[in-house]
Amino acid sequence: MNSQLPPTIESLPEAADRGPSGSLLPLLKLCRLSNVFTSVADILLGFFLARGDAQPLPGLIALAIASAMLYTAGMVLNDVFDIEIDRVERPTRPLPSGAVSLDFAKRFGAGLLVLGCLLAWVVGIAYQAETISMLHSGGVATLLAGMILLYNAWLKHTFAGPFAMGACRTLNILLGMSLAPAVSEPVVMGYPAVWLLLAIAYGLYIAGVTWFSRQEAVESSRWQLTIGLLLMLSGVAGVVYQALALPGQRIPAQMFMLLMSCLGVSILLRGVRAIADPQPSTVQPVIKQAILSLIMFHAAVVLTVLTPGYSLAIVALMLPTLALQRFIYST
Repeated sequence: MNSQLPPTIESLPEAADRGPSGSLLPLLKLCRLSNVFTSVADILLGFFLARGDAQPLPGLIALAIASAMLYTAGMVLNDVFDIEIDRVERPTRPLPSGAVSLDFAKRFGAGLLVLGCLLAWVVGIAYQAETISMLHSGGVATLLAGMILLYNAWLKHTFAGPFAMGACRTLNILLGMSLAPAVSEPVVMGYPAVWLLLAIAYGLYIAGVTWFSRQEAVESSRWQLTIGLLLMLSGVAGVVYQALALPGQRIPAQMFMLLMSCLGVSILLRGVRAIADPQPSTVQPVIKQAILSLIMFHAAVVLTVLTPGYSLAIVALMLPTLALQRFIYST
């Protein structure tokens, strides 16, 4: 596999200057639209934990849109920077097949990155009187955009790549928490330590998913799959530990651990099967399940401290995700 990445978007070879084809499906595939709802779920998780409800609703909606823009930008730029690899390993995908032009993808991805950051800054300024700092939302979004570029342009195929991807997920959850009111307890980066550690645990989980998926298009290395699975399980354990440390527990700890164990064991069993037979047909379903399970993890965490309605709002994101996965790949 060619692991050399060009240093900038502009240095990539150009395709014809055209946008998406007459059908929107290639563009939706390029955006991994079926995955974007996990990004929205991050925002709901962070916002519900930070605010204790869905208010201010306009702020919640705006942060969700900003997050979706940043996530989609990351998906598009991922394929932009991987164009040469995909021409060999995934020639039917939108960019190598020519269904979406490379020039359009560059401009589209960069535009979404800028718009997502701008919207987050507007949210922070609009609600500055209710939050720790007017700089919080925009600052976190800007860090997230920077990490997206850093991952795609330089870190993706290095040892640090999976952890950079995990950092993106951590920052996205912190973006959801960025409208938190001022708190009296000790804080780190403006967040209570338990919130920050919870977001980091999710980042560790995603680092594991990324390790697991590094060779998904070909026969995977068993040691890479093993490392990925161990990181995923460590992340789940961290989420459980930090969620139980959240103040205001509403359900028995045993019930929460049972919910999380059911989700974790399912990933474990499929992961072990993939390690035994590391073909794309066994590896890719684990990745899809791991991504989809994020929504259920978030819902379970919210259930520990809030009424079930907030968890159901997160679970509802499974519906469009599952519907779109019938037509749009998620890996």
